[in-house]
Amino acid sequence: MQGKGFIKFMAVLLSIACLYALSFNVVNSSVERKAKEYAKGDPAKEKAYLDSMANVKVYPLLGHTYQFTKGKEINLGLDLKGGMNVTMEISLSELVKSLAGNSNDANFNQALVNAETKLNEGGKDFIAIFVNEFEKLSPNVKLADYFSNQDNASTLKANATNAEVQSYLSKEANSAIDRSFTILRSRIDGFGVVSPNMQKQEGSNRILIELPGVQDKDRVRKLLSGTAELQFWQV
Repeated sequence: MQGKGFIKFMAVLLSIACLYALSFNVVNSSVERKAKEYAKGDPAKEKAYLDSMANVKVYPLLGHTYQFTKGKEINLGLDLKGGMNVTMEISLSELVKSLAGNSNDANFNQALVNAETKLNEGGKDFIAIFVNEFEKLSPNVKLADYFSNQDNASTLKANATNAEVQSYLSKEANSAIDRSFTILRSRIDGFGVVSPNMQKQEGSNRILIELPGVQDKDRVRKLLSGTAELQFWQV
């Protein structure tokens, strides 16, 4: 009997703890609803309103400010809060073309097409696939002839091997993904989305984005698709 009593006691404590944790979400939801009503669809006004509430006590019972309650909020995710799940893909084919000065060499461009096809069929590393396809089509041609120039002479020599070119292209691709991630983060922050979740998909050129509470698909598409070398999918 004592064991059952202890279990009930712990269950009550756990319930109280859960309700306390969720109470921050309730308080924040009220503040953010008022921000939307004030902004009337203007992300800048909504963000300004929320910024102005940072040090305002919004949890009267305990005297907590919005900044404090926001830090304690439980991330409910899309299943509970609703919203959009978006995948952005960096076009590495366009990046490679650009790094090669938009070469019109037939075999070079066919290698890009072949790499895109194999990537869509389940391939993982676009750069490695491209180099492999190029070597099949032009076994006696060096990739450095396309990519080495005065601007990158310190990192890619004119006599670089194809393996060295592949390493150079991989670094450029990773940098492009990082830049795109930063740009997207900045745009989403300006959009006024509460608790967005962004992550790079390991082993690919994709960025996964969760936008809780967002329903305006056209606005999100316009906001995110404006980034160079990115393609948009709602999933």
